[in-house]
Amino acid sequence: MCAVNSLCICYMSCRRYVLDYISTVEECYTLKEEEDFNQDFLGTDFLGTDFLQRGLHPPFRCPDMSPSPTVPTSVEYVRAADVKVIAALGDSLTTAIGAIGSTILSIPFEFRQVSWSIGGYGTYQNVITLANIFKLFNPKLLGPSPVRTFHGQPATVNETGFNFAVTSHNTLKDSAGHSHTTA
Repeated sequence: MCAVNSLCICYMSCRRYVLDYISTVEECYTLKEEEDFNQDFLGTDFLGTDFLQRGLHPPFRCPDMSPSPTVPTSVEYVRAADVKVIAALGDSLTTAIGAIGSTILSIPFEFRQVSWSIGGYGTYQNVITLANIFKLFNPKLLGPSPVRTFHGQPATVNETGFNFAVTSHNTLKDSAGHSHTTA
């Protein structure tokens, strides 16, 4: 009985905290005029595009950036320029939810274009991602994520690239469910 009471108290405390948080955000919005809200919050670049203003990374130097002369028969002979397609499965780390946001308003945005594994925004000098490194070796690489998406909204492959990650999904629980995306 004691455990049930503790669980109920914990649930009520968490619920009260969430409701207080929501009402505070709503109150902040209603206290300000629409113009003030836009200037104070939207004007601060809550979507994180200010990272574009940062300096460029130094050029990537590699002595041999050419593909293999013949199709490699073993993985130990594969060169970065041999990679033609990149894809990813995962959860919120791969969708990069909130990754470059600067306020709480950016949390629902999935910044797939800067995801460490498959983000395809700009070049290696703009954003260091695995896909941008592969694009140095093969500019025609298929699959990098080009733009951000909004969590919970349907997105096309033109928006996600081959980033098939889903925020809040557990890859281990749903590994059989991903078979339809790769078939």
